Amino acid sequence: MIAECLGLDASSYHVKQEQEEEDELIYKRTQISDAEKYRDADGLSVKCPSCGTANEITGIFSGDISSMGEDVRCAMACVSCAKAMPPAFLCNTLTLLIRAAITKYYQGWLLCDEQACRNRTRYVSVCGRRCSVPYCRGTMSPEYSAHQLFTQLAYYQYLFDLPLLLKKSPSAATSAGNNAMSRDGVERITSSFKDDISRVHAHVTTFIQKNARTYVDLAQLFGSLTMAINAPKMAPGAH
Repeated sequence: MIAECLGLDASSYHVKQEQEEEDELIYKRTQISDAEKYRDADGLSVKCPSCGTANEITGIFSGDISSMGEDVRCAMACVSCAKAMPPAFLCNTLTLLIRAAITKYYQGWLLCDEQACRNRTRYVSVCGRRCSVPYCRGTMSPEYSAHQLFTQLAYYQYLFDLPLLLKKSPSAATSAGNNAMSRDGVERITSSFKDDISRVHAHVTTFIQKNARTYVDLAQLFGSLTMAINAPKMAPGAH
């Protein structure tokens, strides 16, 4: 599409099938809901440092937001003792979880997609992605892919994304009709924890920024075009 907009011959740019599937997956991510987008991500469970109660953090709020009941509170406070969990404690907890996910990715385990085989190995076959088990026609794929790692990191970031929550929250007049928490209600409940939420969100963002999937490699995208422009030109009359 970019090549066509620039007036270039798109047929001269050969893209691998895997890259096309990945681009399609990225496009679909922008069209689905947050619940569908992060359905395969691991949840975040944090033990309160004060009372030891396990807090299942599924967003900035805990409780049933749709009912707007009195049990709705900011997830930065423990559901049991109601004491605020220090942002440094949450950052350290997330750091350990993120490092565990990164380690899992770099272990490089491959899994055969053939249900009768399910070969699991870290050795790459000389036949490419074909399974190394004799007579098996399955294909080896990463057990924990780069896409899964990025989705997990993005989910942790999403849990503490207060600006996104405010953007999606309806106004007071609209919220009364659809039984949802208004933007004013969000700001009221999170007013005491705004700085702490921003600190945790910024901490997770530092890991996201180190992920290559966050950026578009323009050098690779227009590599063929650059080579064509910089190609040596023959002198007039030369054969």
